[in-house]
Amino acid sequence: MLERFTTEARDVLTRAQQEAKRSVAVPNRPRTTRPTLGTEHLLLGLLAGEHGPAARVLHGHGLTTEDVRGRIAGRVDLDAEALATLGIDLDAVRRSVESSFGPGALDLSVGQTNQTRATFDVEAKRVLELSVRAAVKFGHKHIGTGHVLHGLLQLDRSAAVRTLAAMGIDVTELDAEVTALVTAEAG
Repeated sequence: MLERFTTEARDVLTRAQQEAKRSVAVPNRPRTTRPTLGTEHLLLGLLAGEHGPAARVLHGHGLTTEDVRGRIAGRVDLDAEALATLGIDLDAVRRSVESSFGPGALDLSVGQTNQTRATFDVEAKRVLELSVRAAVKFGHKHIGTGHVLHGLLQLDRSAAVRTLAAMGIDVTELDAEVTALVTAEAG
């Protein structure tokens, strides 16, 4: 799947991995053996970019990596046990995705170093799926940062979208802007 991602989009995933690893050391956050990469880390990865439609739209709204990082610093991730109490079986989610996209579809090695890589949470995996769908919807053969941002903005209850809304950002307007840029760049 990653072969269809542009270099900029792959860089977003690498930066998101780094943000997830960094967030393990945040006070008031439970320590886990593996950092969890969530939608907020994808948002930070998009913000850290200098080029592409996602960075232009996010920066155009006055968003900075530092401001967003500060807003999400205290977030506590839900783990598999907590999700199981809500009736969400992460293993069942993995099986379902792999039956649709092939074995290992969720085993991303982006940003892997000698350290433990971050595990993508369910919503971050969904963003990647929605990014692929956006590229198909727009008739594109690649997945760029604009597709990733568009996918991210579709999950209205995600940590990233809640963070944007709490910062006074109109998510619908943001999505319309990135969609216009993505479709214009393809033309």
